[in-house]
Amino acid sequence: MKSPVLAGVCAISLLCSVLALALAWQEPLLRPDPGPIADAQELAQLRAQVTELQRRLEFALTVPATAAGERRNALALDAPAPTGTGPATDPRDYLASYVLSFADDGQGSEYYRLAVEAHAVPLCLPIAELVRDGHRPAALRRTLAAMLGKRRFAEVPDVIDALLAAVGPPAELELAQAALAALARIASPRAVPALQALVLQCSDPVRAQALTLLVELAADDANAILLQLFLQAQDDGLRQLLVRALTGADSRPALELLTTASGGEQPVRLAAARKVGEFDEPGFDALVERWRPHEQDAAVLAALGIAAAGNTAASWSPAKATGAPDADPRRDDPNAWAPKSPEMGLQWLQLTYPSAMRASAVRIFEVNATGAVVEVRARGADGIWFSLWRGPPIAGASPLVLTFPLTASPIRTIRLVLDTDRTLGWNEIDAVELVGPEGSMWATRATASSTFANDGGDTMQLRDDVKIFQGASRRR
Repeated sequence: MKSPVLAGVCAISLLCSVLALALAWQEPLLRPDPGPIADAQELAQLRAQVTELQRRLEFALTVPATAAGERRNALALDAPAPTGTGPATDPRDYLASYVLSFADDGQGSEYYRLAVEAHAVPLCLPIAELVRDGHRPAALRRTLAAMLGKRRFAEVPDVIDALLAAVGPPAELELAQAALAALARIASPRAVPALQALVLQCSDPVRAQALTLLVELAADDANAILLQLFLQAQDDGLRQLLVRALTGADSRPALELLTTASGGEQPVRLAAARKVGEFDEPGFDALVERWRPHEQDAAVLAALGIAAAGNTAASWSPAKATGAPDADPRRDDPNAWAPKSPEMGLQWLQLTYPSAMRASAVRIFEVNATGAVVEVRARGADGIWFSLWRGPPIAGASPLVLTFPLTASPIRTIRLVLDTDRTLGWNEIDAVELVGPEGSMWATRATASSTFANDGGDTMQLRDDVKIFQGASRRR
């Protein structure tokens, strides 16, 4: 006796054959004397039916008769089945077929994957539900999580919540990384509170990736969040990550965190001693002066000595923008500061000079991709920032000379604001000369909103890998 699936396949095959003959001999089969308009409409309808039946036949042939019902019960989506009255128009049919395809192939059907990806926007809510579902195959959830990485989902809480759920324990590593990558592309601050909790719950390497994303999304509030996490952290590995993640955006919580870290275990103290030199406010210098006489570890003392002398100079770090120019302006050069990514919106580079002076211009030595500077700000003696120059980006000048009215009082610290989305490629700064009636000076300290600097591993190779990855992403 034939199985129900095989019988259905045979029936569909027979019907397809009949309809195909109807198309070939349309006048005898349709009606004796059809009008031209009605004839065209019926012909189009028959063709649509043949197309749909053939699609369903191909799908049926891919599902073995044995245990097919069990697989459908375990994997099928709550979506309406195709009606068979015309071509498939409900995108949920494609999603249901894609889910079912994992029953026989661990990687799923590439055909249905492409169909679902093409309809990811209207399907975002059912896709989010599948990403949440821990009983679904991990490969399915990973692929669907990647489909949700679209900026237009920044205001769709269900999508963001589903991706965050896929990051937390006991999520599979590759799924968690795919979900974090999708959240990075969405770039919604809505994810910040949940990411803060996940940093405490997850282990490396997910924790490090979640922390990096948290800092990017939190922006100017990042250091305050890092301080909260540091006070809650239960292990020195996390404490070191939090110290290294500090940015120059808000110095008060950064100083409090580093002060607390200076009394921790040796690995934490060493991370703090290496970080403190990146900040140029007087409070950090005072911390180093208080810390050094009591420190017993030789490695920590060496790092504090470097901090007291000025910035450390890892490739592409803010310290590379201090002193006179020494980078090749025509290429990507590790002797210049570079932000973490080539196109990441507004970024800034803050520079401090040996002494305060009245200024009327800056000479900016740009490297690699030029034309991103949109503002120059200065910090007054009262700590309040004010704008010296603001305008549209100017590309091609070497160096870029920006003039402004002579400052009413001496200044020592300036901040360049860059719109990195204006040009393709890394907008890098080699040096910035502060110019005034009394002469000019090169910066001795620098910090930034972000940096590509990487103190561990082969930085040049990492930079090349990032370029290859981003180039491939743009081509896709």
